[in-house]
Amino acid sequence: MNILALSPHTDDVELGAGASLSRWKAEGHTILSVAFSTGSPMGGSSSAEFMAACAVLGVEGRLLAHRSSHFFDTRQDILGEMERLRDEFNPDLVLVHATGDKHQDHEVVTTEALRAFKTCSILGYETAWSSGNTAPTCYVRVKEVSVDRKMKMLYCYQSQQGRHYFNPGVVLGQLSYRGAQVKVKYAEAFQVIRWVQ
Repeated sequence: MNILALSPHTDDVELGAGASLSRWKAEGHTILSVAFSTGSPMGGSSSAEFMAACAVLGVEGRLLAHRSSHFFDTRQDILGEMERLRDEFNPDLVLVHATGDKHQDHEVVTTEALRAFKTCSILGYETAWSSGNTAPTCYVRVKEVSVDRKMKMLYCYQSQQGRHYFNPGVVLGQLSYRGAQVKVKYAEAFQVIRWVQ
């Protein structure tokens, strides 16, 4: 299976789906991680941090050059880039933020993905600070090895370590909470936006 992980800002997909990506990579799936921006000029991460996180996971990473908080102005360009990724990579599964996420850049990427990837399955990942009341409809059970790899990916983002949602207690707490809902130690939860079989 080809899995396309779309991250409006570097670190989004690692926070929302890093352990699941680790599991899927270990199962032999092909993963391409694409970030549209490094985040806020005042406090974003770096391209080197993003590439280091991709190296920990062992996947190809691509960083695009959109300006954080201005995705709405370039949404047609974002759609065009997604269409090129679709034609080149031919994904079976696309990961984006859940549809209830209220960050303006997250909303644009999710909305444009629905246009670009009409024949693909799409799962929406949650992030602790912006997802709001996500109602998961898919749980991915993950083992400690995948959780450890997620934590290593997040550790690559040294510029973000002071943020509350990077706190290991918050990250592990979310994994434990979702795991408890399906009677395992750890899980990541997703919104099924579209499922194609």
